[in-house]
Amino acid sequence: MLLSFRVANHRSIREEQELSLVATEFNGKTGRETDLRSDGKTVSVLPAIGIFGANASGKSNVLSALRFMRKAVRESFAEWSKDSGVAEREPYALDPAAREETSLFEVELLLGVRNPTRFTYGFELSDERVEAEWLHAYPSGRRQVWFDREAGRSDDEGGNSTSRARGCAAPRTPSSPSPGPMLSSSRSPRL
Repeated sequence: MLLSFRVANHRSIREEQELSLVATEFNGKTGRETDLRSDGKTVSVLPAIGIFGANASGKSNVLSALRFMRKAVRESFAEWSKDSGVAEREPYALDPAAREETSLFEVELLLGVRNPTRFTYGFELSDERVEAEWLHAYPSGRRQVWFDREAGRSDDEGGNSTSRARGCAAPRTPSSPSPGPMLSSSRSPRL
């Protein structure tokens, strides 16, 4: 079940935007209850949402970003690079500086039937490569880093997969390098 989707620097979307399916107090009665809890309350998720706005306000580009992420996951970045050698992204075109910045795509999911677990998966792209990729799980509400890699870090600092046995990675220590500035807010737990 999709809980949220985040995107930045894609087509007409310059700054990070979030599409959340988590119900609020205004629409909580239409949401489906989950086993998640936030501030002592059960979290409900909306079964459907609508995106409304003026013409040319970016509605279609939110859907384009979802399709882009789906294609990236299903077809793999390795397949993309066979032809051009670069990721096929579309950064924000009205600011030339956006071409030099990464594009961010992240989903928050609730997976499992008997013991549903929240997962966060995301990646950042430049024109040359995948700059960062991460997968975090939250069984029993506690974060487990399954993998967290950044292209600029050495192998022993997480430049490659940092996963260990049973799919869990060692948590970051205060002496570990901090995540890149583009991701620091999006990697924190939301629920």
